[in-house]
Amino acid sequence: MLTTGIYGGNYVMITWLPTYLKMSLHLSVINAGGYLALNIFGSFCGAFVNGYLADAVGRRKTFMICACLQAISVAVYTMGHITAFVTFLLGFILGVLQSGTAAGTGAFLAPAVGSNVQATLMIQSALTFNADATYTYTFRKNRNGTRTDQVIANGVTINSGAMIALSGHTSVPLRQGLVLTLISNTSASPISGTFSNLPDGGIVTVNGNNLQASYSGGDGNDLMLTVVP
Repeated sequence: MLTTGIYGGNYVMITWLPTYLKMSLHLSVINAGGYLALNIFGSFCGAFVNGYLADAVGRRKTFMICACLQAISVAVYTMGHITAFVTFLLGFILGVLQSGTAAGTGAFLAPAVGSNVQATLMIQSALTFNADATYTYTFRKNRNGTRTDQVIANGVTINSGAMIALSGHTSVPLRQGLVLTLISNTSASPISGTFSNLPDGGIVTVNGNNLQASYSGGDGNDLMLTVVP
């Protein structure tokens, strides 16, 4: 939802700006093209600048900073009594901030997104969930059996703040004692960290089914959910 709003807002900005330059500032098509070119160049530069900023202070803070500055910049751009040259330069700043809001979106891992079949994602190297990452795990249960997602990785690190989203599609209750493997860790090392909304030993309820989490399941280092009463 956040990503849709961000890119929707950027699309509105890109499509609205030419009309504003022509109707409000009475610029010719050629002059408006120069303003837009600088705005686009700002977006290009912003991808690098805000990438470094996200690494330094985090994606969430980068998004909040850029979103607030973008709101102020748009207000000054449209309502402030500024010269044509300042308007020209401000277009570059707007472009940088447009990239900055997009830099604030975290990574999503969803093996079965857009599909109704079981999906397994195999990663040959280690898997790291950063603080703004979300893992979407989907399981389905009907009278014909159970189908689940699974991620296989050679080492797993879950940084503080990472989230998990559990999506269950069940037409019949899950059998007590049923074990669902969310992450199969092929490394000899245990999973480092836990998802912020799924502590080790914690119980969550999905579609009326109680599931207890274990980060030391399977051969001792897998993330599993067990159906409990």
